[in-house]
Amino acid sequence: MRIDRRFLMKTGTTAIAGALVHTSLASTMSHRSSTGLASLGAARGMKVGIQSSAGRFSQWVLGEFLRDNFNMITPPLKWTSIRPKPDQYEFVEADREVAFSKAHELAIHGHNLCWNGSNPAWFSSVLSKQNARDYLNDYIKTVVGRYRGQVDSWDVVNEPIAIWNHRPDGLRSGPWLDIIGPDYIDLAFQATQGADPSCLRTLNLNGCEEQSSSSVEQVRITSLNLVKTLLKRGVPIQAVALEAHLDAPWRPNDVAYLDFLRSLRDTGLQVYISELDVNDTAIPGPASHVEDAVAQTYSSYLKDVLSVIAIERLIFWSCSDRFDWYGSLAETQPRWRRADGQLHHLGLTDLNFSPNPAYYAVCKVLKANREK
Repeated sequence: MRIDRRFLMKTGTTAIAGALVHTSLASTMSHRSSTGLASLGAARGMKVGIQSSAGRFSQWVLGEFLRDNFNMITPPLKWTSIRPKPDQYEFVEADREVAFSKAHELAIHGHNLCWNGSNPAWFSSVLSKQNARDYLNDYIKTVVGRYRGQVDSWDVVNEPIAIWNHRPDGLRSGPWLDIIGPDYIDLAFQATQGADPSCLRTLNLNGCEEQSSSSVEQVRITSLNLVKTLLKRGVPIQAVALEAHLDAPWRPNDVAYLDFLRSLRDTGLQVYISELDVNDTAIPGPASHVEDAVAQTYSSYLKDVLSVIAIERLIFWSCSDRFDWYGSLAETQPRWRRADGQLHHLGLTDLNFSPNPAYYAVCKVLKANREK
């Protein structure tokens, strides 16, 4: 069922959330569409996920799309919401996300346990060399332990590389690195293993997906060196997740990227895609042309990835053009601002939450792989 576009444009996201009616999920969650992304992925041993709050799965129209297509969810499970004050844990929202996901057969990808960006404001006045290890260890033991056996995988350390910080090791500056040092990564993985040995422990890598530049090649070299160093140190890492915020258009058969994927695969770790969407800022022309370029980017990128590695998790970051985070970036950063001033076509559905060309392109790729 479709909602009138003019109603959506006038009311905005908040009003829509209030207007959408809730529906029973008992049957729809256990019987996903046989032609949806989750079923196509399952046929080749792949979980297909989406970055979303669990509550969206119970909404009208959007919820139907989500229920048909995803069997994994990346809900908001971060320090900023779970530990808003140094002496306070807040689990109400996180408990709700986990309970909903568990009840409705959605595997959970936890994002994230340790990041040198987007942390609570109290970090700057509280963390010190005397207590930072204790804070990190206590947080991971408390959060991972609380959801032991209920979270399928965790981004244990998120976005560890930032070559623009000009450190010899390429690591990203921030409270954990600056106070604890590079072995904050070891501590985070060891604490996660101790709190829940059953969850998949992942290093989430950023910036490796861009094409044709010397800087991205340096990011890849630095990222691969970090992975190998962690393994050499005996850090209990099990997987590497690659973010994929792709700039359209994607040039197929990117030899350098494929070689990077092979190198990661050869470490013996599981490799998968964690944050897939498309930035269309550089694509001019009418909406139909832009949507076709976005669809081509999704398709060509996934074909490249699946030609090299058998991923067991494929997680999308943007389910709809309505949730335009590139547009939010564009408010303060011209790099993300479309010349025509239009919304970005970054996701798998349009403003009405109807499947768009990108969605059908992804379905075609997964179906083709399934039938090989």
